[in-house]
Amino acid sequence: MIKKYKEYEKEILSLVDELNSKQSFLYIESENILILGFESEISNLRATAGNVIVIDIEPKEINLNNVKFINNDLNSGFPELSTKFDLVVANFIMEYIQEKKIFFKNIIEKLTNSGILVIGLWFHNRILTPKLEYKFRDFFNKIGFKIINMEVIERNVNDPNFMPKVLFITLERE
Repeated sequence: MIKKYKEYEKEILSLVDELNSKQSFLYIESENILILGFESEISNLRATAGNVIVIDIEPKEINLNNVKFINNDLNSGFPELSTKFDLVVANFIMEYIQEKKIFFKNIIEKLTNSGILVIGLWFHNRILTPKLEYKFRDFFNKIGFKIINMEVIERNVNDPNFMPKVLFITLERE
């Protein structure tokens, strides 16, 4: 699989760019933003005047006055944060989270009542069937979220063994 990533790096990076583009208006409209994991968020950070906290196991510092970095493994819990957030971004980290229900419970505690959570999941070689979409909706409803939008962003690489895709989900608190 690593070979496929290297072979289609351009297409995969364009998926990340498209995901960032779809999320950019949320950054602009949000006053307090929490980013969980960091690799793909730099372009949107430069577009926001909001206060941003980034939690990552290996945060990469950038020189923006409105951004604070916290080194933390999210599998060991969330650090103490006094702020509530309008926007929480969790792109490309779900495969590393061991206790997903606890993770989402922590997010709900950090969101304002009208807060938005966005998730980007690698979805290579998968199909979003109605049954799978129902499972996602059911899971999120049970833990206190309503799906606003769920879509697959994909690239055609003319390779029947590899279909680069990202599942983009936007949620709000119920």
